[in-house]
Amino acid sequence: MSAYKQLQNRLAVEPSNWLVTGVAGFIGSHLLERLLKLGQHVVGLDNLSTGLQRNLEEVRSQVSYAQWRNFEFIRGDATASKDCAQACQNIDYVLHQATPRSHANELSTLLAAAQGAKVKHLVYAVNSIHSDSAALGQASDLPCTGLRYANIFGTRQSLAASAALIPTWAQSLLSKAPVHINGDGNSSADFCFIDNAVQANFLAAMARPVAGHQLYNVATGERTTLNAVYALLKSQLISSSSRLDVQPVYGSLRDGELIEDTFDISQTELHLGYAPSHPIAQGLPLCAPWLIAQQKTGAEVVAAD
Repeated sequence: MSAYKQLQNRLAVEPSNWLVTGVAGFIGSHLLERLLKLGQHVVGLDNLSTGLQRNLEEVRSQVSYAQWRNFEFIRGDATASKDCAQACQNIDYVLHQATPRSHANELSTLLAAAQGAKVKHLVYAVNSIHSDSAALGQASDLPCTGLRYANIFGTRQSLAASAALIPTWAQSLLSKAPVHINGDGNSSADFCFIDNAVQANFLAAMARPVAGHQLYNVATGERTTLNAVYALLKSQLISSSSRLDVQPVYGSLRDGELIEDTFDISQTELHLGYAPSHPIAQGLPLCAPWLIAQQKTGAEVVAAD
């Protein structure tokens, strides 16, 4: 049995209290949904500056009435002392997804509140594996773990997100607009389905505390070319009966448009028991119906990441 399956079984019989910041965003709303389905008690903190109420409503539609009653929403800011102190009361684990989230001065307020509330573990997303938040965590008695995500994709993802290539291309394909690929399409990256990110957060939060501050990569360990991503996405979104042969438009490659760092997940696997469950070929079919539904209803894919 995998470490993640064991953890889920444990949570199902031993409910805990969780705080998810950025709960109305892309990753935050998925953490909320999974936690509620596991019978956990969840406090969500979000100022709704980028997150959306409709993400919370979508989660509500996916869980039972009893599960939804285990959720408390606080409209507040993860950098405001009063809001953080309120949100951290009686919390066991903090999953920090609110933006901005990668610098020590932006994490310090939440960390102080979590320490004061005697939280067991704080897990937060970082934009770089070399985030200066590490220095803050090392100076803290509270166990802290930073997670650096690869190109995360899935339902509720924002077009404004830094790794929003898939929803952007999907919107173009579904509206029969040209898909622009910068470069020749042979550059590659690690595309990580949202379920993998959820798994990593839970494993990190409940891992045995170790000395020092921990930073881990969250990815699949496989690289996929842009041409392959395009072909996979087109196969999921365009019916063969339409006989629409949509060809991408290639252009010059600009810096910063795709994260192509090598994401070594060996330490994440070794220390957390992380085992990515959804490669891109399995993740895309799971989010394609949502992307199609958004297009049909005229809803813009703008949830926060």
